[in-house]
Amino acid sequence: MLIKRLKLKNIRSYKEADIAFPEGIVLLSGDIGSGKSSILLSVEFALFGLLRGELAGSSLLRHGSQEGFVELTFNINNVDYTIRRTLKKNKKSIEQSAGYLLVNGVKKDASATELKSEVLNILGYPKELLTKSKSLIYRFTLYTPQEEMKRILFENEEDRLAILRKVFDIDKYERIKQNAANYNRGLKEKVRQFEGRIADKKEKQELKEQIVKDLDQTLEQIKSIQPNIELAKTELENIKKELEQVEKTKQKVDVITNEIKIFEIKVKSKEQSIKDKEEEFAVVKNKILLLKNELKEVKEDVKSKIDLVKDSISRKEKEISGLRSEIAALNAKKSHSNEVKVKINQLSVCPTCLQEVSANHKLKIVDAENLKISEFDKEISEKESKLKELEQGLLDSKNHLEKLLQADREIAVQKLKSKQLNELTEKEKEIEQFIEKAKIEIEKLALEVKNRKKELEPLLVISKTYEKIRTDFEKAVEKERNLAVEFASVNQKKSSLQNQLSVVEKELEKKAEIEKKLVKLKKIIHWIADYFVPLMDIIEEHVMNSIHFEFNSLFQDWFSMLIDDDLMSAKLNEKFTPIIEQNGYETSVNSLSGGEKTACALAYRLALNKTINKVMSSIKTKDLLILDEPTDGFSSEQLDKMRDVLEQLKLRQIILVSHEQKIEGFADSIIRVSKEEHSSRIL
Repeated sequence: MLIKRLKLKNIRSYKEADIAFPEGIVLLSGDIGSGKSSILLSVEFALFGLLRGELAGSSLLRHGSQEGFVELTFNINNVDYTIRRTLKKNKKSIEQSAGYLLVNGVKKDASATELKSEVLNILGYPKELLTKSKSLIYRFTLYTPQEEMKRILFENEEDRLAILRKVFDIDKYERIKQNAANYNRGLKEKVRQFEGRIADKKEKQELKEQIVKDLDQTLEQIKSIQPNIELAKTELENIKKELEQVEKTKQKVDVITNEIKIFEIKVKSKEQSIKDKEEEFAVVKNKILLLKNELKEVKEDVKSKIDLVKDSISRKEKEISGLRSEIAALNAKKSHSNEVKVKINQLSVCPTCLQEVSANHKLKIVDAENLKISEFDKEISEKESKLKELEQGLLDSKNHLEKLLQADREIAVQKLKSKQLNELTEKEKEIEQFIEKAKIEIEKLALEVKNRKKELEPLLVISKTYEKIRTDFEKAVEKERNLAVEFASVNQKKSSLQNQLSVVEKELEKKAEIEKKLVKLKKIIHWIADYFVPLMDIIEEHVMNSIHFEFNSLFQDWFSMLIDDDLMSAKLNEKFTPIIEQNGYETSVNSLSGGEKTACALAYRLALNKTINKVMSSIKTKDLLILDEPTDGFSSEQLDKMRDVLEQLKLRQIILVSHEQKIEGFADSIIRVSKEEHSSRIL
């Protein structure tokens, strides 16, 4: 892995920066607090994002800024990767927002977690680190912040060993053993379950034997019942055939008997009909005699006379009506003359000329009106006399008409009686014919009855056996039914026993399978407990010894190179704690000077880096090393030794943070950092 470029905006003390990183030894030079370590923290943030408890958003985003970003470009196996992460400030906290990853110019937007997953895959780091808040592999291979490497030297031995076990992933063997123990507990639980499921195997086997015994007895019962059923069926079939023959005969007897009854009913019906017709004949004959006596000869036709009389009556009624109208008119005129007389006698002044009316004049008018009244009375008297004559004539005509109508009605009655006589005479003939025909039919029916009774005699003998055969048939049916019920019951018992046997056999088969599984499970439990777990202990010990040997060897080499003192050497004990030997005596790191402690820490750091890269072959960051103030407290001679150390590392890129002027002499490139008015910048 090679770091090529880093862009910053509003990160820690940087407002904005664009830093190019060449290959070789790159020195980040500047005064203490100028912002050198901020560059290294930005690289770590770009790769892994915020790390809970290690790298917070509040420590990265520049104070007073609402948003900032880090963009890192690096190369692995000739493939360029650019990753960008953004920080945003909200009301409560500073959080990561979505970023992106460029691979050879192809952009992929992703969340913070997705970016970390992609980076772990690119760097070849274990995927388990995705949920970890701290990347120990990165911290102990690529970059360790100031003072953190010294801190590991002074950690409690058990804590240090735990850290190194995590770094080298040796604690996976403990996890494997724990998982194996958990798995074994699960298997033992299964064993207990399986043993519980086969605990009743003996009872099930005994049950199977009992079912087999009962089934054999049931099959014997079926064998003994079957012949009886066949015999009963044959007997039933024979009786059924005999019964069917007798039933046919009985049906024929019933048919003939019904026919005889029908014929006899018909005879009685015909006889009754003859009797009824004879009575009806006597009545008709009597009516004929009566009608003959009542009939008279009709000689006069009165129809024309009735019409003449009706015309006469109509004319007279019109004349009477006319006379009455004339008399009424004359009476009206007479009344008017009387009114004139009354009015003239009462009148004193003429209403027209307003002159006084004289008595003479009144008398003339009264006389004239009296004359008119006399004429009216005469004319009324004449007309009333004539009216009386007409009314008497009308009454005579109406009486005459009534006599004529009575005569006409009598003629109609005679005609009706004549018609009735003809009808009765015809009815008499019909009755005589019906009686004669009915008597012939009675003779035929009597003959039919005689023939049917003759046909019935031999059939009655056979039908008398019907009840006995019917009883025998019902007994045979009952016998066959009882045997069938018994057979069905036994057969059902057989089926039930067979089903029970099948269920028990399946249960026993399952229990046999469980026993096989049980044996297998017990073997697995035994193998895990007695072979696999001890093997993990052996492998863990072997790996730990191998790492210790490699680590110790490298640590001794780097220590002797950095501290050129024949009387002082160093080694690691079994818990990876540095042991210093001086003048033949063992002493602790605490007894060393400041520069010696830094040298010891650097030797430990370089040895750890080399060992991790060797042991974890999948890591793709082996060509890069970042050292943050690795020479704190070094003497001039130790700084010279540092050149030899860096050359011996033979890495494509080493990024150094230091404020030592002497180191600038053996750096291939220098990136100078300064800080003015709380803002860092690249010179």
